[in-house]
Amino acid sequence: MKQYYSQQSARKHLIFLLFLLCLVSCTKSYITDVLFEQKELLSGNSLKLTKWKLAETIIDHTAQNGSSAAYEQQYFPNGSFADNQDCKGNWNMLSADSIMVSYLNFYSGVRVTQGYRIENLTTDQLTLTYTSNGKKIQLSYVAVK
Repeated sequence: MKQYYSQQSARKHLIFLLFLLCLVSCTKSYITDVLFEQKELLSGNSLKLTKWKLAETIIDHTAQNGSSAAYEQQYFPNGSFADNQDCKGNWNMLSADSIMVSYLNFYSGVRVTQGYRIENLTTDQLTLTYTSNGKKIQLSYVAVK
């Protein structure tokens, strides 16, 4: 009787472990696909790259009139970054809702790394937020067509 219980118990454990293994492997694939899709939305692909134009800057819920209205930036699929003010650097998306950008500060000559939370990312819009000196800064971009 004990041997039958052990075999039945072992089968249940084996089935549970196989189910758990399948669940974990499927979840990893889904996360990788979402991250790939977000990266492609941000940078575009080899056929069409995406350039982002700053549409609005909001600091602590207050819109900044005319701030950087001509500012444009681009994230390339190879992980490099450039804007229309000759700033160049690198970017990395570690999760589907955050991005790290590293570049050389013009004025100080110091390498700066800035983390952004991705609030919205579609083919037409990009909204990033970060905190600086205790103030929440929201940057809204539109895709340049």
